[in-house]
Amino acid sequence: MDLVALVNVKNVITIQRLETKQCSWQRLCVIDPVTEDGEVTALTWNPDGRILATGHSTGHLKLWEVETGQPLNWGLSSLHSKDITHLNWVQESGIDNESDYLDRRAAFFPEMKKRQGSNTSNSSVSRNTGILVASDSNGQVSIYAHGRILIGTISILELLEKKSGSPDWGEIRVHASNISASLEELFLVIDSVNPGVTFKILVVISTDVLHSKYKEIKEVSNQLLGINSLETSVLEAIGDLKAECDKIQTLFKKNFALLQEKLNTDNIGKPLLKLLLSGIADSDILEFFAMQFTPKALREWHRAVNMSVEAIKQII
Repeated sequence: MDLVALVNVKNVITIQRLETKQCSWQRLCVIDPVTEDGEVTALTWNPDGRILATGHSTGHLKLWEVETGQPLNWGLSSLHSKDITHLNWVQESGIDNESDYLDRRAAFFPEMKKRQGSNTSNSSVSRNTGILVASDSNGQVSIYAHGRILIGTISILELLEKKSGSPDWGEIRVHASNISASLEELFLVIDSVNPGVTFKILVVISTDVLHSKYKEIKEVSNQLLGINSLETSVLEAIGDLKAECDKIQTLFKKNFALLQEKLNTDNIGKPLLKLLLSGIADSDILEFFAMQFTPKALREWHRAVNMSVEAIKQII
């Protein structure tokens, strides 16, 4: 995977790919995380290199599509309250990803056709995205199946204190992580930092639920992705629908504002009231309508309204 992600002092992430023929780096995208997420403190790729995960000083976790730099609406939730210090995305190589698996999304969700100008891009991202391991500066570790289903969390500090009976473990940070091919065990290399001394510990945690319930987890994960994709499409359609309705509203406001201006300046208020009440039009009001509502102007108005109506039909 010839990719590199660079973070500058302003937390702007640049993703570049090595072009081997030209021996040069090609910029794929630039990601500018929102301020509320805080500083970028950890990065990792998913196994096929299509997704970048970022950890932040606020404890937030974000997923980004590498080709476009767009955030992925996968419903990833973070239980971390401190800065993310470690991220690792592991391929579930020891599990048969296809056997006995039934994808039932089509039975529940309509196929969403990609509209012109749509930002929804989840369909191009691989669904077999491995196991994401995240930990923070408090030694809290979280495990996510496929990068979106929270399997569980564990406090390494509490685990060490319970196993050893000693509270003097100092600052605990995960240095490295991996998972067994069968998904039954999680391996963590821990840095324990005390004043004047730092040592590493290998911690092995049972993750048997991943092994025994993996296919069920995968099905739920993909159903969740289908829901998130549908939600994104619906929200985009609602936004587009509002924009088209606003166009029609603006068009009517513009024309009636012109009418209001003429009523105030050309002294045709009384002739217009007479027309509305009696149906009799004076020469002044006839001249006004002939000047303001020409066939060309009416055709333009009709065309603009029809274009918005057709756009609304397409969105629906």
